[in-house]
Amino acid sequence: MADDAPYPHLFSPVTVGSETLPNRILMPAMDLNYAEDGCVTGRLIEFYRRRAAGGPSLVFVGGCRISPEAADDDFIGLHEDRFVEGLARLASAIRVEGALPVAQLYHAGRYFRPGKSGLTPIAPSAVVSRLSGAMPRAMSKEDIADVTAAYVRAGERAMEAGFAGVEIIGSAGYLPAQFASPVTNLREDEYGGDLEARSGFGVEVIEAVRRSLPEGAILSYRMGVSDMVPGGIEDADALELAKRFAPAGLDLLSLTGGWHEAPVPMITMDVPRGAFLPRMRPFTEALEIPVAGANRINRPHVAEAALEGGDVKMVAIGRAFIADPEWGTKARRGRDASIIPCTACNERCLDAVFRGRAVGCALNPLTGFEKERSMPQARRSRRIAVVGAGPAGLNAALWLAGSGHRVAVYERAEEPGGLLRFAHRAPGKEELLTYLEYLVHAVREAGVAVLTSWKGDAPGSEPPNGVVLAPGRRPTSLQGEADPAHGLAHFSEALTWERAPEGPGVVIGGGETGVETALHLHRIGAEAAVVHRRAKLAADLGPSTRWVVLKHLKETGLPTVRGEVVRLDADACIVRNAEGQESAISAAWSVWCVQGEKLSIEDIPIPEAWRSVPIACVGEAWSDGRIADWVEEAYLLACRWASL
Repeated sequence: MADDAPYPHLFSPVTVGSETLPNRILMPAMDLNYAEDGCVTGRLIEFYRRRAAGGPSLVFVGGCRISPEAADDDFIGLHEDRFVEGLARLASAIRVEGALPVAQLYHAGRYFRPGKSGLTPIAPSAVVSRLSGAMPRAMSKEDIADVTAAYVRAGERAMEAGFAGVEIIGSAGYLPAQFASPVTNLREDEYGGDLEARSGFGVEVIEAVRRSLPEGAILSYRMGVSDMVPGGIEDADALELAKRFAPAGLDLLSLTGGWHEAPVPMITMDVPRGAFLPRMRPFTEALEIPVAGANRINRPHVAEAALEGGDVKMVAIGRAFIADPEWGTKARRGRDASIIPCTACNERCLDAVFRGRAVGCALNPLTGFEKERSMPQARRSRRIAVVGAGPAGLNAALWLAGSGHRVAVYERAEEPGGLLRFAHRAPGKEELLTYLEYLVHAVREAGVAVLTSWKGDAPGSEPPNGVVLAPGRRPTSLQGEADPAHGLAHFSEALTWERAPEGPGVVIGGGETGVETALHLHRIGAEAAVVHRRAKLAADLGPSTRWVVLKHLKETGLPTVRGEVVRLDADACIVRNAEGQESAISAAWSVWCVQGEKLSIEDIPIPEAWRSVPIACVGEAWSDGRIADWVEEAYLLACRWASL
């Protein structure tokens, strides 16, 4: 790689085992829920083929179930010979695109959910799982031997299928981690006790798998820098484990964060980019084998800095490849601004997995549909006017222009972005600014004209052949009385405040917007109670994110009151509870965080001539949902209008 390349460390070679890889990017294994009864599907192959073509040198596939009680049927199967044929097609597709495939050997241990299988989870000790609520059966020595043999046989099947190697997953609280941790290993035999004894299971599995692999095959182990659970393995002990595991036969150590049940945010938008990479440096310095690092590495410069600084020798790029399968190719060419950014919203990836659904991406409607979806091709190039430059309008413009239409966007505000212009100001939502920057760059790169401060006129002599309406909703207002002396602001204004208003206040609305506005107000020194009507705060957030936001809210100590605001006095907010009783909250000001009203086409002031051409509506003004829904609406609109 030339010295003037944008990322010389990221795209320098590295040796893993007997393989010299062209770059330091690996794509870690991620649950996708694309398998059917454990079998590889065309959907799975095409997903990985696209990512393998996008720049990683290693592509890890999995988790791959090593035995019936290791995982449920949604996981890729490696526990029976019948799965080898499909896995061979998958491994071949990855190799053809220039990457090496590695199969991840997976056993959930106490995290296994019995479900319809009726199988009882097994674990080092009978310690109930906080994830599933199930009580596992403590493994006998015969069980340990059987599971070790299952790891070996699964690895052999992976080799038969043409994989370049295998990885044992001992991170996130899965079976090997359960043996290593004093929280879940209460055994009194040779597999329990001090750290050396608790590492015995992992060492035995690594040694057994290593012996069974052919010469030159890669053997990787994935583990956390810490359990991040009270009483669990901490960084220093994790390093000692790594020093025991590496000589047992590893070619690569892949590090990540803590357990799934850890009370520490690791994967959400509020976690700083590359937050755990500095904690991986002691592993890199202590081990002779390469160490790879993960978690919130979504931009090439973050990866480059970690490599240049010596934190790790390789980087694991996961969700960023879900968002943009060309992540590595674009990074190598210095096209960072064109990378569809992973904002760590988790809405259609991790949240989907937690709900038993197939993985997609909130910002890329092609993810998971690589066989069925592609950029539509317009039969004829038409002039399209898009009214509104929020996320829905910009996405509509992007897909329509990409399909061959001539598109112009008309925005009444001084800047494009819609809700993104202020939503990124909430604590932990800074990544939304990256998405806004991407959209603005992408539409301009696609040749879309973006006209801001639009007055509703019809510039030019030729009317459009089609109009897309993508405005925001009409803001609602308090239905009760409001004293003029009581300051009342909309959340879009409050999120721009840099100084706290005088006196106590109230945030009206307990959805995602209300809670995050309250966090912003607390950050600038304001004290505001949150008044909400629903039983649950932030109920519109997914399971991977909601608990984090509520954790932050609890840490502020801000009071929450359930009820409906009926009146705003000069120095108080009057709230009525479900029983009809009213109470007063001391407040000199309030912030309105309630969703706006939907619109009709007649509500949108557009030139009269535009009303005689086909009109489509996308975005929040017309439908319930979130950015992920509007992104998909925009893509499907472009598909429909390809035949205009």
